[in-house]
Parts: sequence; C-alpha cells; structure tokens
Amino acid sequence: RASSGTPVPGAELLTAVGPEVLEISLAQFRRFEARVVAANASLSAADGGSVASRFSRQLRQSRGTLLRAWRLDVDLHGTGRVAFADFTNACRKLGGNAQARLVWDCLRKEGRTTPLEFHELAAEEAENLEGFAQVLLGSHGFNLESAWRYFDDSRQNYVTLQEFEAAARRLGFEGDARLLFRGLDSGGLGRMLRDDFLYLGKVSSQNPFGRQVTAGPLAELVMFMRREAVNVDDFVSKLGIGACQTEIAVNDLAARLTAIGFEGDALRVAARAARSSGGAHVTMEAFRALLSGEKGREFNDVG
Repeated sequence: RASSGTPVPGAELLTAVGPEVLEISLAQFRRFEARVVAANASLSAADGGSVASRFSRQLRQSRGTLLRAWRLDVDLHGTGRVAFADFTNACRKLGGNAQARLVWDCLRKEGRTTPLEFHELAAEEAENLEGFAQVLLGSHGFNLESAWRYFDDSRQNYVTLQEFEAAARRLGFEGDARLLFRGLDSGGLGRMLRDDFLYLGKVSSQNPFGRQVTAGPLAELVMFMRREAVNVDDFVSKLGIGACQTEIAVNDLAARLTAIGFEGDALRVAARAARSSGGAHVTMEAFRALLSGEKGREFNDVG
C-alpha cells in the first residue's frame, strides 16, 4: 500500500517477505503481463495513455518532431516504410525492445502485417506533410528535383527555415511550414539539404511515381509521359513501337525518346531500362513496368 493507505495497482500480486522486500512469482508476473497487454489492446493509438502514444512522446522529446524521429530512429533503411523486424530493431536501439510488439499491435488494431507507414504513427504531422505534398503536386507535378530548385533558388545547396517558409507561402501552402521544416531538417542545424527535401517522396502518398522514385531519369520521363499521353500504352505507341514488338535496342529507344521531345537524358534512361531488362536490349515488358512504377527502385539517382 502507498503511504496514504491506497492500494498500489497490482499489489495483490505481490507478497511481502520483509519490511522493504517484495517478491513476485513467475506465474503472478505472467498474469500481470497479460493484464497489461489486454489493457493496451483496449486503447486506441490516439489515446494519450496507450503504449503507442507514449512511444510517440518519447520520439518527439528526443528529436523535436515525429517526422525527424521517424527518419532518424525508425525508418533505418530510408524507404519510408518499416517492416516489423526493422521496427523491433529500431525499438531495441531506442531502449524499448520489449515494447515493440505492444506498440505495433496498438498501431495495427486490425492485425495487418504490411510495413508501418509514417501516418500511422503521427497522424497530425502526416496530415500537415500531405497538405504540403498536395501543393507540390499541383505546382510541380511532384517532381521533387524541380521543386527543390524552386526552394533553393540561390543554388546554395541548402534552404533555411525563413527561405522555406517564404517559398511555401508563395506556393499557397497554408499548413505549418515550420513544423515540416524541423521534421525534414535531419541535421537539426536549421539547414535543409536536398536529400532531406527528397525524403518527402518516401513518406507522402501524393507521389505519383510510387515511393521509391522521386527524382532522376525515370521521374523526368514519367512526368514527360503524363504531359504527352494518357497512359503507358499511348506513350509506347507515340514512340512508334508496335504492339507485337518485344524489345528495342538502347540507342534506338534513346533516339525515339529524343525525337518525340523528351529533354532529359534519354540515353541514360534507355541504358538503365536495359539493365532492368537484364541484357543489352530493353524488353517492352520491363519498359512498361518501369513507366508504370512497378520497378521504379532501379531508377534512383544513385549510380
């Protein structure tokens, strides 16, 4: 009992063996653990007393914003999505390995096993981020390279908070630009870098290219395709590639892309498409998959 005489929660599980020593059996501990799990299951992730909310508060206190904590402490592979095994590893590094399953189950009441996404952990910050992403979709077609050049108009390779807020306002963003900047500023030094900005493409649902492709040759090509044609089939037809054609040479594809007005690096696009096809030629099956975003990971700006 507490000094006031009020029973201490769970005290019925404890057996006094001395004036200052309390003992609990393994069976009693298991029953207590089961009660904690059951209590956690009854709370929604948004409930302030839930284990998920406590986890979120810990992250926010550590990094200032949940987006910054998600990127630095949870999304260890930088993909924008976190599998349970990776989530467990992240919790272990944060000192809460034993709570990983409790937090996961609290966030996933329906029992889904697909990778965790940012909006599930931080609904309010995610809503703010998606509002900004919607603005970029309207102003730059979510071409983050183009949008970055707009924000970094002085070409200093970083953007300050004041510059970010001013540019966001010019684009019509009415959300909390300061909160978003603090979340994306991975270094915490008040300077957002290009890679910080491009991380938007990993966590936003507004990305029309899928969450792996936000910049580079495929992003430019897909943007061009969307301006020129309605869908992949129309675009392939515009290139003069017949429905029965199964592959095309790299130089031929590059020449056709240039001929229809693609101003990006056509040869680089074609070469990477061939690499994705596994040979010296580009298979139309692989090319269609790349255009539709099914194999977009291969077109990152790296390499």
